[in-house]
Amino acid sequence: MEVAAAGSGEGIETLTERGLAAKGRFPSVIAFSDGPATGAAPRLSRRPVALTAFTVVVNAKLGRRDLSRDDIRAIFRGDVTGWKQLKGWKPGTKPPGLPITVVSRTSGSGTRATFEHTLLGEGEPQVTAPDCRTRTNPRVPLLRCELPSTEALLRRVADTPGAIGYAERRADTLPREVRALTIGGTAPTARTFGYPFTAVEYAYTYGTPPETSPAAGFLGYLTTGPGANAILRQRQLPCAAPETAGRCGVVEGKTG
Repeated sequence: MEVAAAGSGEGIETLTERGLAAKGRFPSVIAFSDGPATGAAPRLSRRPVALTAFTVVVNAKLGRRDLSRDDIRAIFRGDVTGWKQLKGWKPGTKPPGLPITVVSRTSGSGTRATFEHTLLGEGEPQVTAPDCRTRTNPRVPLLRCELPSTEALLRRVADTPGAIGYAERRADTLPREVRALTIGGTAPTARTFGYPFTAVEYAYTYGTPPETSPAAGFLGYLTTGPGANAILRQRQLPCAAPETAGRCGVVEGKTG
């Protein structure tokens, strides 16, 4: 089995291309997407696999461990551009006199689509600092950049005092220089009912996999004991688990 790491949009695009090139035969390719893939071809079938938690992250030197949903919206919309402007600092904590550097994912990212849908309520603003440091227009107070992967985003947040971003809450630990925030006091886990920044992880195939295909075998593995345990180790909840209580939503089927 070959694994290629890519954004959700790129994975769905590759799957569609392989399916068209197969000319009626089943391409043994599975693409995963955080939330329903936007613009997925009608021939694609999707299966809910896991409930995934995401987290808003900041540079660890920032003396902040929690933000409200309103705080997050104000920051990512550009209504608040400096950390001193925010309320809610713990007594005895001096708000840093730092500008807020907003580090986002590029268009087509499933993580970004989940963030916009669950927390922001709209699309993110335009990039104002492609290098994440220097504004292209000094008169625009928002300092915002986009990066193509979770790893690149976390590195940038780790390297930039006052930076904020978002990422999947996976089992692998965050860099020491990055802190995962609670949202309104709620911990960023899929098990926490009421935590707002979650999405269903879908597995997409080009049509329904033949029962004897490797793709069908792997999808079956994800719903059995060993596969479900692997999902749990990544701080996700298998959609087959009783704890999801119907939170995964759709059943297997075509996207059209």
